[in-house]
Amino acid sequence: MKFINKVYLLLVIGLLTVQLHGQTNKSLLAYWDFNEVTNNTIKDKGGNISDEITGYYKLVEGVNGKAIKCDGFTTSIQRDEETSPVIIGPFTIEAWVAPQAYPWNWCAIYNQEYKKHRGMFFGIDGEGRVGLHAAVARQWRECISTETIPYMKWSYIAATYHPETGMKVYINGKLSGELPVKGDLLYDREFPMQIARNHKSMAPSSLNRAGFVDVPAKYSFDGLIDELKITGKAKSQGELERIYEQLKPQNEPQLIWRKLPEIHIENPEFGAHYTKLNYDEDWDRLWRDDSYPDVVITFDDKRYSMVFWKGTNYNMNLVTENGRWIADQSAETFGDFGCMEHMSDKQNRYSHIRVVENNEARVVVHWRYALTDINYSIANTDEVTNWGDWADEYYYIYPDGIAVRHYKIHGYDDGYSITEPALLSNPGERPEDNIDMVAVTLMNLKGETSKHSFETWPSDQLAGAGGQFKNAVDNEVLSVINVKSQTKPFFIYEKNGNIGPYGGGRKEIDYRLSKFHWRNHWPVSQIPSDGRFVLANDRVTSSAITSPEAGINRETENGPLEGRFILGLSGEPIQNLTGFAKFWLKTPELKVTAGNYTHQGFNRNDRAYHLIKNSDANESLTLDIQASEKSPLVNPTFIIKNWGGKVPVLEIDGLQQSPSKKYKYSIRKSLESKDLIIWLETDVVKPVTLTLN
Repeated sequence: MKFINKVYLLLVIGLLTVQLHGQTNKSLLAYWDFNEVTNNTIKDKGGNISDEITGYYKLVEGVNGKAIKCDGFTTSIQRDEETSPVIIGPFTIEAWVAPQAYPWNWCAIYNQEYKKHRGMFFGIDGEGRVGLHAAVARQWRECISTETIPYMKWSYIAATYHPETGMKVYINGKLSGELPVKGDLLYDREFPMQIARNHKSMAPSSLNRAGFVDVPAKYSFDGLIDELKITGKAKSQGELERIYEQLKPQNEPQLIWRKLPEIHIENPEFGAHYTKLNYDEDWDRLWRDDSYPDVVITFDDKRYSMVFWKGTNYNMNLVTENGRWIADQSAETFGDFGCMEHMSDKQNRYSHIRVVENNEARVVVHWRYALTDINYSIANTDEVTNWGDWADEYYYIYPDGIAVRHYKIHGYDDGYSITEPALLSNPGERPEDNIDMVAVTLMNLKGETSKHSFETWPSDQLAGAGGQFKNAVDNEVLSVINVKSQTKPFFIYEKNGNIGPYGGGRKEIDYRLSKFHWRNHWPVSQIPSDGRFVLANDRVTSSAITSPEAGINRETENGPLEGRFILGLSGEPIQNLTGFAKFWLKTPELKVTAGNYTHQGFNRNDRAYHLIKNSDANESLTLDIQASEKSPLVNPTFIIKNWGGKVPVLEIDGLQQSPSKKYKYSIRKSLESKDLIIWLETDVVKPVTLTLN
């Protein structure tokens, strides 16, 4: 009898175990552990179905085995509506996530909703908040966490629904949001399932022209997902806390911080180098280009550089010795979809560069682009010719780290904005990490300076001062951007008294996150946006610092609008730049005193004295230059057309000069002539005689 009772007891226990086990399996509606991928499919171990993975992805170390790394652009796991999970009662959805960056707006971790009328959505927003959105009691409800999850860190996120108690959201096992609502979940099989991507494109959040320019963007989750699970019960906080403690990883997620390209310079010499600058493997993969899309200019014995990079759409970047980047604006006008400029040309469909000259004495880079909006429509397109606004820019770059930017806009407007020097910051950084609070120093030709802090807004425009810096030195022509480096970017303009903080002095956004203007629609971003305010420092960002009026005029009848200014890098005190500014703006007179040569004048566009040799004879050339304190001769360039192929012998005040890092020359060969280009490093404030043999 005892034996029979024991057998009966064992049978009862076994039946109960089978029933409990069956209930457990039944409550597991879907489960992706991401430990194995076969032929681009991943097994849902709850539904026993293999789901297709599209786009780019890879498996990396996760919290429990492997995790899927989504690229932020293309990754998606999909299943059609016929076999997608059906949720008809209480449920819990949970996952471990480590965002590389927050999404541009809400992005699904798991998505099975239909036009916000049926089904449910579980995801993360642009600030790292977690949300469960669902059709409950015939209305679309949204339960959103009060806390945010970090990027570049693992977080355990979960959400529950029960028809009697409503919706709850948890972060790391702790309740972070709830929406008490009674009612059934409206859910059926009329829509497919998607993981790591929304069903439809969505306009980015925090746009600076929200409501006016809201163009939907295509994007995926950017980061790691592991242990995604849906169960047919609303788990308690205690259960979720235990899961978090059991799986809490000891290691950081397998993510690499994104950084602007690092310019590695071995034994630096002056010259231009075609290259390919890498940024991030997922971003780099998008581009349809080959081995040499970018150009880097290096300088003798210097660790700074000038960089033309596709990620900034080929404007020239001043990159300091410790990797601080100052970028700039292109010509810009405005249209129905916002700014029409190089920043809107996300894929560089129109923007490109080429090196025109690359020799011992100088480098010339040509940048051509269209003024396009975020839909790739070109400004002021003529209905008859189909031509719109285009620009050609030439950067004349010399061994002293100083360049001239000469721009020509082939456009129909009367004027265009042209320059807004902007600091670039890496993910994890704020502008304050890269630039001093006293961010700008201004100087006039007398050497008088003023310094301007952004601790409080540095303009009196709202008080009617016209958008200039408060208490600025009179007639300023030179500005220095005080980035945290030994070398500083500087700019010299033809018009004096026209340098103000970004935006003409308008304090246009909330500055709680930074004292500086701060946006992340550019650079590198691929979303169709002409302006997005920063919600977190999870992406590369730009901070425009100044808004100079550099000058732009139609210099010939029916010709392009033109202008120019100086930009460069220097480790010297700002007062040491006064001489060069005077030279460029008040160039000393040059006279030909011997030789059959004609002086054609000094051209600010390339900071060079231009001469032409009028005969084929080997005639020497003597130049008298009336340098003075008011008009010094500082690092001049001489271009002598038709010089021929002879090696020049240069004398300065009777002293012969040998080619060196302070005296460089080159014979420029063209279809028409062989021209001599000479660059000198010198600083002379009295008359001087140069002889060329």
